[in-house]
Amino acid sequence: MRTRRHRHERLSPVVQRYFDAWVDRDTWDSWHPLDDEHFYRFVKAVARSGRRRPPRPGDIHALIVARWRGKRRADQLTERAEHFANFYETLLAYRKPRAARRRRARASVTWTSSLRSAFAAG
Repeated sequence: MRTRRHRHERLSPVVQRYFDAWVDRDTWDSWHPLDDEHFYRFVKAVARSGRRRPPRPGDIHALIVARWRGKRRADQLTERAEHFANFYETLLAYRKPRAARRRRARASVTWTSSLRSAFAAG
C-alpha cells in the first residue's frame, strides 16, 4: 500500500518573487521595518493574486523552514516560522472581508438595477 505525502501549495511566479525577496534576506526575521516591508509586500501579493485559495499558513511555515533548515537552530526557526505564518493568516483574514464586502456591494447594485428595470418595464 502506498502512502500519500501531503503536498504543499505552490506559489505563483509573482508571489514566489515576493516570498524570495523577503525570505532570502539574512535578516528576514529581525522585525526591522525594512524587513517587515518585504513581508507585507509578500502578503499583499498573495491577497492580490486572485487565487480562490491562497497558500495556507502551514504551507508558508513549511516553505520558510525548508529554506532555512540547517542554517538556523531548529527550535528558533520553528518559532519564527510559526510567528510569521500566523501573522500571514491574520493579515489575509483582515483583507478577505473587505474584498467580500466589495463583491456583495457590486452584486447588490446589479440586483437593484435588475429590479428597477423589471418594475419600469411592468
